[in-house]
Amino acid sequence: MPVAFVDTDLAKVFVQDPGAIVRTRLLFNRLDEVALDPEQSRTRLAEYVSPPREELDDPGTRMA
Repeated sequence: MPVAFVDTDLAKVFVQDPGAIVRTRLLFNRLDEVALDPEQSRTRLAEYVSPPREELDDPGTRMA
């Protein structure tokens, strides 16, 4: 019998219900479709750690 397992910060869940397994497969298939590939992930992470775009003497809102 198939089993689905999901592990989060809040819970670890094993599921044997056939309907829940189908929904879990659909969910993970969708996540696989929309996930960035390795190069896209590297590019996105590099954008997050790039230098700030605002001038240091700009009195505007600052983000940490």
